[in-house]
Amino acid sequence: MGAMKSKSEQLEEYLLSEIRNRVYKAGDKLPSETRLQQKFGISRVTIRNSLKKLTDQGYIYSVKGCGWFVSGSISERLYQSPQNDALKKIGIVFPHKIEFFKSLYTFLQTECKSNGFQWEFFFNTSIQSEKNAFDFFVKEKFDAVILSPNREYFDNTYKNFEILYRNKMPFIMIGKPPNNIFCNAVYYDDIAGCISLVRELYYRKCKNIIHVTSLYCDQEAVRERREGYIYGMKKFYPNSPHLILNVNISNFKQDFSGFIENFEGRLGIILHDNAEYPSIHAILQSYAQEKDIVLVGFNAPPEMKGKEKISSIEHNISQLAQKSVDLLSYNFFNKTSAEEIRHVVLKPQIFIR
Repeated sequence: MGAMKSKSEQLEEYLLSEIRNRVYKAGDKLPSETRLQQKFGISRVTIRNSLKKLTDQGYIYSVKGCGWFVSGSISERLYQSPQNDALKKIGIVFPHKIEFFKSLYTFLQTECKSNGFQWEFFFNTSIQSEKNAFDFFVKEKFDAVILSPNREYFDNTYKNFEILYRNKMPFIMIGKPPNNIFCNAVYYDDIAGCISLVRELYYRKCKNIIHVTSLYCDQEAVRERREGYIYGMKKFYPNSPHLILNVNISNFKQDFSGFIENFEGRLGIILHDNAEYPSIHAILQSYAQEKDIVLVGFNAPPEMKGKEKISSIEHNISQLAQKSVDLLSYNFFNKTSAEEIRHVVLKPQIFIR
């Protein structure tokens, strides 16, 4: 026997059910807080918290002094949800067994479950394993695919995508698509994010900023973060040198230590990824008492001593998962949607600690 649902959960399910069954359509006003209080016997605080939760999920919105109303486009997800149609099967393909994709998969599971989707997950470790996954989805008649391609193994012909196109398999790409792949996508604008980060460090009185990377310069994320860094430096530090250091170069530690030792004033350091932090931790520790350094890395700080001093510029993985499933629902499972390519571009969040 399942656990009894709380009053707030009952309220949320009731409202979603009313929207799904078109008792309340897009733009319609929902029952007042007083009426909901009488119906469910709960406090106004609890009611407002539940309404705020549905607002955060995009199903409803509030108008000050007027009440709560049903949102337009997002409510279509309920009208066309698998609860009113055949159960949808979603294929998910991600590269690498790294924490970012593990977390993203966890959030995608939640989103798929809340939408009533079935799903099958594959790790893509090579061009062939990606092809095998696509072939499986086609053979088993999946309804759509959510994927993040393994760019390290791309042969620049993108033949695997021909499988999806040839079989008219709808797919959403998480990450910015390559120039010759035309598809729906959800991704973070790392160029704009890095420009914003340079601006933030400028306003925090950093005299100069250096960029530390550890990946090959032909990888997309490296290029975009480097491009954003250079653009931001030209705009906010037109008279300062643009210094990009690679931790994989043999003389990195010597160059990095030498620059910090000779630098006067507050220094900003942007890490391509917080995975670089262990490579520079010892060097920074040796100058901790005498240098004023603001260290910012892309993605959350690593689990190690000293991480509490690292600021970060982060991709909200939960939002990435939600927007991906939303786009999938709107474009492919909404019978009234137009056939058009859509990109949902998100902005990274900056946390200065």
